[in-house]
Amino acid sequence: MHGFPRVNRAVVSQGDRLTHVHADAVILAASRVAMRNIEGAVFGGPHVVECFSLAEPKTFDNAEAAAMQACEQTMLTLL
Repeated sequence: MHGFPRVNRAVVSQGDRLTHVHADAVILAASRVAMRNIEGAVFGGPHVVECFSLAEPKTFDNAEAAAMQACEQTMLTLL
């Protein structure tokens, strides 16, 4: 993580390769938590990866599937 007083980029290590990712926030999560959405906080774009499930009611399985899909999309963006 780099930046002060706010994050402005992260460095992702994949083997011997380092990739610099522009970011203004980093979320570290160890378990499922309620999702927060602030209108207008995130603008869509070619490198924006959304991570949420449209399923109702929400379950652990669909939350985990949404997270895995977002991780896969993020890793493809870094290639």
